[in-house]
Amino acid sequence: MMKPKKLLYWILFGIIAFQLFEYVKVQTHGDVMAYKRLAKAIMNNDDYMIQRASVKDTASKILETQGGREELFRGSKILATYYNVKSRKISADQQSVSLVVEQVSRVNPPGYDTLWGEDEVRLKHAVQLVKRDQHWMIKSFDDPAIDMGPSGAGHKSEFRLFLDQ
Repeated sequence: MMKPKKLLYWILFGIIAFQLFEYVKVQTHGDVMAYKRLAKAIMNNDDYMIQRASVKDTASKILETQGGREELFRGSKILATYYNVKSRKISADQQSVSLVVEQVSRVNPPGYDTLWGEDEVRLKHAVQLVKRDQHWMIKSFDDPAIDMGPSGAGHKSEFRLFLDQ
């Protein structure tokens, strides 16, 4: 018979292991990886990867609004970026996926030089992916910069931008 303290330890260990497993499982799905590739390409202004990862209309919409994305960071130096998948909905035929992801970037505004970043920028992305020839392609991508840009006029989307200033 296990002592209560030891039993509590194993239960806690099991819960943490399960949560870690679920996190890794979600973060390594092909569709989520395709989204993260596109998000990284957007942050790096990699036009070639943006065009390869998304359908033509979506790529041009993203490229048109790159200046708006840079304005959201207000000249801050990006130190680290991670992604919180808020929802993932797969179609019945498993040929399309809808994601809502919060991109969190730790940043140092001009004049700051901290290890983890003085502030954070949180952007909510709504993404539609479709499977083409066994590869996930971004069919639609919605973020704050698109809503602020010329093609996003009149279109409302929920987003959050936090800067501790």
